[in-house]
Amino acid sequence: DGSLCLELVADGQAEFKSLFPAFGNREPLYGFGDAQVFLELKRLATGRQPILKMSNDENANPIDSNQPLRTTFQITSHGKAVLNGDEDFVRLNGIDLWLGGVHLQGDEAAWRWDEDHYRLDRNANC
Repeated sequence: DGSLCLELVADGQAEFKSLFPAFGNREPLYGFGDAQVFLELKRLATGRQPILKMSNDENANPIDSNQPLRTTFQITSHGKAVLNGDEDFVRLNGIDLWLGGVHLQGDEAAWRWDEDHYRLDRNANC
């Protein structure tokens, strides 16, 4: 979940090696593996207007399985604005993602997860 990843980085979990266990402790039912969480963090750091900054060894081998352990993340000004509800990640970066058999794409999101009611909802913030 991108919003939880963003919250954890904002709360000081900058190193992936501590961020991943913190993610699992907060959302144990997700059952995400380290690669899934790392790829989500990378997605948040590589958009048109990144909400995270990803740092690692510039000479790193991209297929080095230990690379995530040496990666750190920082929240950007856009990330802070998204976290505060002042900006929207999809509007800033668009989306092209398959999720649960649905292809989400474009610069607008018609549906959002309603955390209070645990359901998808179409609302004024979309």
